[in-house]
Amino acid sequence: MAYSLLGIFDINMPMIYGEGPRAFMRLQGEILHATTDLSIFAWQAVGLEAHRGVFATSPAEFRDCGSIERNQDQFRFRDEISLTNRGIKIHTLIAHSDRGIFILDLHCSDMQSQASPERLGIELARELDTFYRASSGSLYRGSMKAAHGPRTIYLAPSDNALEPLSESRKLKIDLTMDAALRRLFIVKDIRAVPELFWDQRRECFSLPGFSNFLGFLRFHIAPGGTALLLVFNLVRGDDLRVGFLEERHFPSGYRNIINPFTNIEDYPPLGDPFSLFHACPKESTGRSSATHSSRNFRLRAELGMSDITHLAIKVRIETSGRSIMV
Repeated sequence: MAYSLLGIFDINMPMIYGEGPRAFMRLQGEILHATTDLSIFAWQAVGLEAHRGVFATSPAEFRDCGSIERNQDQFRFRDEISLTNRGIKIHTLIAHSDRGIFILDLHCSDMQSQASPERLGIELARELDTFYRASSGSLYRGSMKAAHGPRTIYLAPSDNALEPLSESRKLKIDLTMDAALRRLFIVKDIRAVPELFWDQRRECFSLPGFSNFLGFLRFHIAPGGTALLLVFNLVRGDDLRVGFLEERHFPSGYRNIINPFTNIEDYPPLGDPFSLFHACPKESTGRSSATHSSRNFRLRAELGMSDITHLAIKVRIETSGRSIMV
């Protein structure tokens, strides 16, 4: 069927015998070579599939697009789109939801209701620096205000592009709090470095083939608690050292070191090697477990295995044994 659509889109595409469904994927790539219209991603899966690449698998997935129109304003997307060996490269604004899901504005609207057309986007999840459809059966209709400026991202075009990403080793960070504390305190402002390898939705770092890895998780126990770093150092593939670090103990005296308590936005996506080296536990001094105590609670971090291949750091926030003061 893909070949029958060539004339509609004024596309010249060589025919490949026996190509099957792949022809429709290739057609969408050719359309992107000729346009910057992001409504090409405004399809909805026929079944209940969750994670997908951003290309539709058949014309049937565009069945509900009859009332969708490209936005006509000065902010409409006009930047270059290119197909690379890492995916579909695009430089654009991207919003971020509290659920660890990213929102890509498609710069188009559903005009079914002329009085209040709905601006459309798609929900994306991320594996390293590659994004894919997180809920392929629906479109996002809501606020898409980005917290930061435009960034370059890569979109996985098909399901095949997701397979090698999902196989990478993971480091799970498991934060739990005693029931007595959950009535009084919350864990908030969770930020991870290096951000590129952090999956907020699954609360884990991806370690694609790494035998050495430095990183930390910054979080705040509120009210009354101070911000803390859970720091870790993976050495030789399976030797994982952990520790806790308060701001007053952070080695901020070094020149060019980035303080994660005050300037975490300055960390590049891969992290800053100099700052991470001085913040994270050393192989010679680090430990496989760590504790931290405050007036109201005690934190204990221990290593674990989420399964036979993946690592885990289990952090328990428990009562300190003293009277709780809020």
